[in-house]
Amino acid sequence: MVLCDNATVTVPLKQYSRTDFLNQISYNISYGDGGDSNVTAALSLAFDEFSADGTPDENGYHVPRLIVLVVNDISQFGYKNTVAAMDKLKTVVQFPTGVIIPGIPGIPSGAQDRLAALIGNENYTFGSLDSAATGIPTLTNNLNCPFCSNLIFICEMTVAIGYDQKLECLKLAQKLASVTADNEKKRYAIGTYGVKIYNNIQLQTFSDFNETINKLIDTVTTDNQPNGGQTYLASAIRDPNPAMTAARKVASLFTDIYVLDESRIGSLTNLWPTLTNNLPGHIVNGTVTSDNDSLFATFNTTLLQDYRQIQC
Repeated sequence: MVLCDNATVTVPLKQYSRTDFLNQISYNISYGDGGDSNVTAALSLAFDEFSADGTPDENGYHVPRLIVLVVNDISQFGYKNTVAAMDKLKTVVQFPTGVIIPGIPGIPSGAQDRLAALIGNENYTFGSLDSAATGIPTLTNNLNCPFCSNLIFICEMTVAIGYDQKLECLKLAQKLASVTADNEKKRYAIGTYGVKIYNNIQLQTFSDFNETINKLIDTVTTDNQPNGGQTYLASAIRDPNPAMTAARKVASLFTDIYVLDESRIGSLTNLWPTLTNNLPGHIVNGTVTSDNDSLFATFNTTLLQDYRQIQC
C-alpha cells in the first residue's frame, strides 16, 4: 500500500509467487502528488487488510505477520492518533518494522528516533533502505513458522507415458527434493495418477518423503505398477472445460507450478500455459529433453532457482 494525504491498497494482500508480486508492484504502483504522509491512515488500512484477507490463526498457532513502514519522518501532528493506530495494528502484527528514507530536503534530524518510538523497538527500525535490506530478513529468522515451504511433485503412471518415463519422473522428483532438503521446516509430497489417483498428496518431512518415493520407485521397477490404461487428461481432451476450470482455479493461488510435458499427441493447447500463469520457463518439453541429468539441469536453473529464494 502507498500513502500520501491518504492511504491506498495498490497490491492487495493475497498469496503471490515472488515473480508475480514484483510484477504487481511494477504494474500498479504510481506516485501521488499529496503533501502529507498520513501514517495513521496507512496503519489503519493495514489493520483492515490483515483482518479481511490475512491468513487466520488456527488451533492456537498465531501466524507471524510483519509490516515495513517506509517514511521520511513521523509527524507530530495528530501523533496520538498515529500511536493508537499502531497499537491496534500490533494486536495482529508481531513484527512492526520501519525504514527512514530521505525526502527532498534530506532526512530530518531525529527522524529515526521518532520512528523507533512509534514502532516501540529501535532494533526494528533502520536508517536506510540498504540497512533494511539486510536487517529485516535477519529479523524474520525469529518467526516461529511450523513450516516454510511445500514442494509437491505429481507424476503420471500410465501405459501411454511408459515404464522409462514413470521411473524418470519419480527419480527426478527425488533428486530435486534431495538438493533442497536443508531445513526441517520444508515439506514435500509426491502424487501419482492415471485412470485414478494412485498416491494421494501428503506433505511430509524429507525423510518420510524419501521413504515414500523409494517405495514407489521399487514398485515401478519390479512390477511396472501403477500402469493405468488411460489418464484423466483423456476425458479433458474430449471436454476441455472442466480441465481449464481446474487449471484456472489452481493458477489463481499464484503458486509456482512447473510442467514436464511428455505428451506427443492430444494435449490441450492452453492447459499448461493457464496452469503456470504463462510464466516463462515453467513448461519443459520432455519429448526433447529426456535424460534425467539434462532435466535436472533444466529445473536447476528454473524451479530450484525460485525455490532457493525462499527464506526458511
